[in-house]
Amino acid sequence: MVGDTSKSTNSFGEALRAIRLGKNFSMQDVYTKATGRTYYSALELGRKNPTLTKVDEIAAALDIHPLALLLLNYAKTSDESMLHLIAQAKVDLDALGLWTEG
Repeated sequence: MVGDTSKSTNSFGEALRAIRLGKNFSMQDVYTKATGRTYYSALELGRKNPTLTKVDEIAAALDIHPLALLLLNYAKTSDESMLHLIAQAKVDLDALGLWTEG
């Protein structure tokens, strides 16, 4: 189970910043491709929550899969490892008959 959801806004901003810095991108490099400066800054500061559409746009600007951004976000709010979170998602989707391998 994912950790404290009250931390999710701030952890999304932390994840976003970590990936941006890991890619050696400036904020401007990202927000000019995905969103406005004010909104992007609010995301990194944990003041806003993005829609899934915006997550997709920001991930594209960062040149990563949106799931990587979300995984890092959830890992920051959980006591579980990233590998465990992926395994749990597989179990959940498999139980619903929705997991595919190919």
